[in-house]
Formats: sequence, structure tokens, C-alpha cells
Amino acid sequence: MTATTTQYDLVAVRCGCGREHAPTQPAGVPRAPVSYGPNLRALVVYLLVFQHLPVERAGQLVEAVTGAAPSPGFVHGMIARGAAAVAGTVEDIKESIKDVNVYPWCRGAQAGRSAGSDQPGDPLRARE
Repeated sequence: MTATTTQYDLVAVRCGCGREHAPTQPAGVPRAPVSYGPNLRALVVYLLVFQHLPVERAGQLVEAVTGAAPSPGFVHGMIARGAAAVAGTVEDIKESIKDVNVYPWCRGAQAGRSAGSDQPGDPLRARE
């Protein structure tokens, strides 16, 4: 697995009529001097979130595997960017399961009863 470099030269030119013509940024390419593509960004998030690697170690591993050397700041920033990318989905999941009653004793927790209380539906109480 190696990182590939793609250079986009976006040069604005002025024609004889005096009007300036500028190309549009390619879809998915951030307006930055240097950026990493979606596969490398996904690899960084995977290493941080699923493999629980520290930021510096994740960056070192990305460099060893792909040849790209992301800065610790970029790697750390991917935590927030990854969370923002899935925020809508997380909210949809929360909304879809909030009223699901998986176990009968969950009703006590939903009503705000403490785990050690002797109330109907308490999981610590003997079955009736």
C-alpha cells in the first residue's frame, strides 16, 4: 500500500477581453496547499478509534505502511473530523433506539430509578 500524489494546478488566467477565468476545485479536494485523500484519512481514523493507537504511533504506522508522513496535528484532527462525519448517523441511531424496551427491567432505568432501588422492574430484585 502506498500513497499516491496528485497535483492540481488551478491557475487563473485573464483573457484579452479582461475577464478572469479560474478553474473549479475538483470534487472532494479540500482548498488547501496539501491534503490527504479519503483512504489515508480513513486509515488514520481506523488506527485511532478501532486499534486505539496513540496519535504519534498512528502517524508513524501510516508513514511506515504508505510512505506519507502526516503530522501529529493532522492525525489528532482526524478524531474530530471522523466524529463530525458520522454525527448525523449516530443521532439517527440514537433516535431509532431510544424507545426500544429490550428487557422488562429497563423500564425502571427509563423512569429514573436507581439500580439498587427496591422498585418493580428492578433487575436486582427476585423475579415475581
